[in-house]
Amino acid sequence: MESYTHRYSLTAADMDTRYRMTPNAVLLYYQDCWARYMSCLHLAAFDVIKQNRIWVITEFNAWFEEQTALWSDDIDVTVWNSEVGALRLYAEFRVHRTDGVEVAHGYGCWTLLDTEAHRLAPMTPFLPQIPVLPEVTSETHRKRRFPTDGTPLQQIEHRVNPINLDFNGHVNNRT
Repeated sequence: MESYTHRYSLTAADMDTRYRMTPNAVLLYYQDCWARYMSCLHLAAFDVIKQNRIWVITEFNAWFEEQTALWSDDIDVTVWNSEVGALRLYAEFRVHRTDGVEVAHGYGCWTLLDTEAHRLAPMTPFLPQIPVLPEVTSETHRKRRFPTDGTPLQQIEHRVNPINLDFNGHVNNRT
């Protein structure tokens, strides 16, 4: 099995105030579908914990289409592993409504953590069980470097309000 698809029925908990699916719901369905997929491969969380390993998602990127899913729509989530290295596994996903319209796509980076040493664990013992579809990779997963010229990546102006200050006058909260 190189890819896996599961159908979900959206509920009100997955919606924003305009009854459109939220980014958090996309992450939730991606993680659930990937967990189901890995259980078919006998690599789910309850399988790898026997070797003192747990799956940890370390990166998540998603792109959303303008046509999004609405409350009570059914969606199909398809996942596949696109790249596997010694310490990282990249799993991509696509979310479609049942009429075929794409809602979102993206990928997540998964690592195995050794539960005793609390360090990254190699995936080498599990590599034979992990199918990979590199031909349908949406982008390369090279490590991104921050610009070294000193230009800010993002800048947001914020005016400090009295509720942002603690009793010592230190900023402790943003609203």
